Amino acid sequence: MAIFPSPSCQLAVAAIFLVTVPSAFSQSAPELSLEQLKSSYLQCEQRAEVKITSGGEAMRCSVIYEVLKQEAFNGDYGRLRAWFDDQAAANPGS
Repeated sequence: MAIFPSPSCQLAVAAIFLVTVPSAFSQSAPELSLEQLKSSYLQCEQRAEVKITSGGEAMRCSVIYEVLKQEAFNGDYGRLRAWFDDQAAANPGS
């Protein structure tokens, strides 16, 4: 019987890969404009608040997060988080 890693283990490995190999996410990232990346990221956050996401969806959202963080916020998590908090405050319940 083959043993496959759990989805959370798969996500952890993918996250480590994305952080340690920056070119990997830039090559696999969807070709989205900055506004599309922001919108997609907000949609990912909204979906994650109401349900457990599938492994594939979580991976897609992780890639969007990493590309957005690099492209819009120069890799600065604090700046991305401040932007997200501003968006959440401006659009409660969205």
